[in-house]
Amino acid sequence: MILLGLNLRSHDANISLSINNKVRYLKIERETQVKHVGCINLYFIEYVLNKWNLRPDQIDAIAYTGDMNFPSLSTNSWNNSQALVDEIKPKHWYLEKFKCPFFRIDHHYAHALSSWPVVSETNIDMVCDALGDYEDTYSVFKDNNIIKRFERDKDPSIGVCLNNMAAALNVSGEWYDLAGKLMGLKSYGKIDDEYINSFNDDTSQLDKLFNQRNYYRTKSNLEKNELNRLASCHYKSEKIMLNHFDKFCHTDDVISYSGGVAQNAVINTLLKNKYKNLHIIPHSPDDGLSLGLIEFLRKYYNQPSFDKSNFPYWQDDIAPKTIPTDKTIKKVSEFLSQGKIIAWYQEHGELGPRALGNRSILMNPLVKDARQILNDRVKRREWFRPFGASILETYANKYFNFNHKSEYMLYVADVLDKDKFSAIAHVDGTCRIQTINENNNYFNQLLYEFNKLTGIPMLINTSLNVNGKPIASRPLDALELFDSSAIDCLVIGNEIYNK
Repeated sequence: MILLGLNLRSHDANISLSINNKVRYLKIERETQVKHVGCINLYFIEYVLNKWNLRPDQIDAIAYTGDMNFPSLSTNSWNNSQALVDEIKPKHWYLEKFKCPFFRIDHHYAHALSSWPVVSETNIDMVCDALGDYEDTYSVFKDNNIIKRFERDKDPSIGVCLNNMAAALNVSGEWYDLAGKLMGLKSYGKIDDEYINSFNDDTSQLDKLFNQRNYYRTKSNLEKNELNRLASCHYKSEKIMLNHFDKFCHTDDVISYSGGVAQNAVINTLLKNKYKNLHIIPHSPDDGLSLGLIEFLRKYYNQPSFDKSNFPYWQDDIAPKTIPTDKTIKKVSEFLSQGKIIAWYQEHGELGPRALGNRSILMNPLVKDARQILNDRVKRREWFRPFGASILETYANKYFNFNHKSEYMLYVADVLDKDKFSAIAHVDGTCRIQTINENNNYFNQLLYEFNKLTGIPMLINTSLNVNGKPIASRPLDALELFDSSAIDCLVIGNEIYNK
């Protein structure tokens, strides 16, 4: 069967296709190079089908999710807030080209279903989001049924609360990125115990907790400023999220966790330390919705499981025509040992917002001022934002207080030698890390060669883009970034570009 999943929301639109058990995926922002671009119109469906050499009459079934930009696509029009699926074709002239069944899928249910590339069987699926259908913020699923849904008026989203706080702190950027930026800034404040202890550990408390007036009215010996408010509210949010999971999960449960809030690596680490079988997907924001949609169709039509080969490097972008040879990898590792900034563009891009070794900017973590250099001269982003590190998996616990895998850079760990690795150690002494194994062949080789030269099995790793732009999707995108920044060397496949 040929199955099509369409995330038609007003931001982060994406599309997934399965032919038999083979999957193709494309996030539209990578094509347009406009960050978080949504479904402005339905032409992008035809564009992608043409790209994949398919006709509408070849599609056997379509699942979709949408929002109020297209009222006929939106689940907000449902009367039953427990409904997860409706077989209904949207009223739109373009869609008349398709003669197959259409299924409208609940937003959070699509999130839960999207975990299949990472974990096949779960006991429970937790979704924590900014806003889904019915204005829900948190959903809990078990055996393809919703067992609890939380709505914004009673249980606000942590992500939305952080986004709103960003305004008080004059943090700029795309609305969908603000909460993530505050994850770095919160470490510059002090936690006001007196303030946070006046709230219980429940999601219903979040609006009151984040309320600026409440904070400044509270008696406290701690100096009152916005950074302290941020640190206090974030710290309390960590406790609230742990308590939220405790209500529904046992420590030995196999849990999938998705939704935009699942990008918060600080909260993720707290959860992972308690729930060892927690699985967080790299496409946990709305990037992954179309993958959940085709999974619904696969189950509905009782089709074979999808092929997961080469996950998460599934972005249907332009791969280089060549692959890096051993000679090239050794040469690049020499450049890195000399302190040069390397742009690394290999094979297809990663799912989700994190660079995982195919679309990366890399630097030697021993360079003391690497963070300032990268922020000011390459990424052009805020001074307070830290950088992650990619490390060979077998060495992770020698450099970090960390005993798990972190293949998708979704957890933080204490840096054991903060003075030596000050370039990756945040002000709180932690670093968001990615553990690397043979699943990423060329990046694994590069780290191996760098370790042979320097005795250091890790590199600073940040995404191949500048602040406010999507990750590079074409060699031309990478070349433009190379020309307009302080990057010393660009590697596209086996081609090396030097300044």
